[in-house]
Amino acid sequence: MIEDYLEDINEIPKPRIFWLREIYSKYVDKIEDLKCEENLVKVVQCLNEMVTDALKYTGDCLNHLSTLNDDAALQFFGALAVKGMGTLVLCYNNIQVFKDKVKLRRGIP
Repeated sequence: MIEDYLEDINEIPKPRIFWLREIYSKYVDKIEDLKCEENLVKVVQCLNEMVTDALKYTGDCLNHLSTLNDDAALQFFGALAVKGMGTLVLCYNNIQVFKDKVKLRRGIP
C-alpha cells in the first residue's frame, strides 16, 4: 500500500486512502499535500515513518510463517512476505514513491 501512493491518490472518481492518518497528519493537513514539491522534507519524513511502522510487524509475520506445516503454503506466503519486506526497504527514503510507481523487480538485489 505504501508504494502505491501516487496511483491511489490519483484514482478517479475518488482517491483511495490507505495511509495511516495518525502518521501523515503529523506532516501535512491533507494526504494529497504529500504530492507537493514544497513539502519534500516532510514527505520523506512521513514516508520513512510509514515504512518503519510497517516493518515493526515483520517479527509477527515471520513467527506466523514458522507455524505453517504445509511446504506449499510456506513457499507461497513466504515469497509474499519477502516481497513485501523488500518493497518496504525499496520505499524507505525514496521520493519516487510520490512521483512514479515503485516496484520491486525479480532478480534485483
